[in-house]
Amino acid sequence: MKKGVLISTTEHLLSALVGVGVDNAIVELDNLELPILDGSAQPFVEMIEEAGLRRQRRRASICGFASPLNSPTAENSSQSIPQRAIRLRTRSTSRTRHWPRNLCRRAF
Repeated sequence: MKKGVLISTTEHLLSALVGVGVDNAIVELDNLELPILDGSAQPFVEMIEEAGLRRQRRRASICGFASPLNSPTAENSSQSIPQRAIRLRTRSTSRTRHWPRNLCRRAF
């Protein structure tokens, strides 16, 4: 990896990788941005499924945190709190939604 290189429009590929359960991948690019394609993660999911997945020899090393992490900015803020399930709370509503860990895998 070259120091100081910024790759743009990675969110659809990263979403697709998480959605199919990939936590370790090498992505080689010949440009400074990923193609947007149809604007969703679906084309990337299809390409990943076509290429196939391979099990790693070792279990993934997952890093976590033991205490809340806050990252406020002038425009917004986010807080990460250690939990067993994924919980998202939006600023515009006090409603909290609980998402099962395998939500993305079931969607595809």
